[in-house]
Amino acid sequence: MSEWIKYKSQLLKAYFSSSGGVANKDSAFYKEFVSFLSRYETKLANSTSKKTVNTNLLEIDEDIPCNSHGVSQTQFNKFFSTNVVIGENVADKLALRNIPTFVIKQFEFVISLFYKFKNSRNFKKLKKLRSGQINLPIYQSKDELREKLENNQILLIAGDTGCGKSTQLPQYLLNAGYTKIACTQPRRIACTALAQRVALEMLKQFDSEIAYQTRFDKTKTSSTRMLFLTEGVLLRQLVDDPGLQRYNVVILDEVHERNISGDLLVALLRSACQRREDLKLILMSATINIELFRSYFPEAPEISVPGRLFPIELRYMPPLIREVDISRKKSAKIDAGPYRDVLIFLNGISEISIIADACKEYAEFTKRWIILILHSTLSVEEQQKVFDLPQ
Repeated sequence: MSEWIKYKSQLLKAYFSSSGGVANKDSAFYKEFVSFLSRYETKLANSTSKKTVNTNLLEIDEDIPCNSHGVSQTQFNKFFSTNVVIGENVADKLALRNIPTFVIKQFEFVISLFYKFKNSRNFKKLKKLRSGQINLPIYQSKDELREKLENNQILLIAGDTGCGKSTQLPQYLLNAGYTKIACTQPRRIACTALAQRVALEMLKQFDSEIAYQTRFDKTKTSSTRMLFLTEGVLLRQLVDDPGLQRYNVVILDEVHERNISGDLLVALLRSACQRREDLKLILMSATINIELFRSYFPEAPEISVPGRLFPIELRYMPPLIREVDISRKKSAKIDAGPYRDVLIFLNGISEISIIADACKEYAEFTKRWIILILHSTLSVEEQQKVFDLPQ
């Protein structure tokens, strides 16, 4: 099984080139495969006998039924499947001319193992994701939400931070068969982040069924069923179409923030519901402010969802720290555990830039920090970096 190692360089050039093959040699896929290959070689080298080599070397989940070649037989979304068939024209035949056929087959088998490994890893992430969804407080109200919305035109949901209302309710509606759903957010960053999160949880991040639209950017297409949009965008749509014929369900999230756009939407959408009996309206608010909306929509049923609070520890920093250079060496040794995230909330882009510059100076010294700024004026690509895990 390890004869391919002698021809490793030639095989990589043949199957991964700048012009294509299994993947481009400059792609993240190629880098990940090379890393996998290195670990696989180490396992082979440590094996006492070729006969005892275990092809499930990287703790691949045994719950996934596979055939003798390690190809998953479970039905998955096509973007997560491992049904690997390497065509004759994928590799550079000229680069393979001096390599025995059985060695080529060995290497193609290793490629199939890599796909199986990736599939197993994605499957484990999916199981963890589904477990997290079930543990959210709103999950207990899942059936009640569907029933109340089916029998009523307007629905009030009172739920504190952490209950899962913003990410899970849109999924419940899609799974119940609702289409043409609009979900508003006060801020652009929340709008794009929620659309991406819901798409990820529903395994639809590769199509446009779940999309977002802000003032300067959108991913909406004709196949979009769920659209996350800012309050300003929905207001402009109401000007052209007071009855909002393009939507069947409208969700107003974070209505307790009480900004001008949000208050206007509440009034205009109540009027739209009077025009259209088939239009569903859902208002999601923190429990602290629900009384106000209950009086404005007296006939609407209310569902209360408990929040999920996380422990908060207050630490007060001394107003002046003069011995910065002396404390640097000590600070660099703090927290040798696994990486964590620190969120620093500041008052506008000016303060954000000042603090970020100071942190970057310290990060150059420690070589351990990744400093990222987050503000609505940044491009979508820059904002997305905050949600990506470091490699």
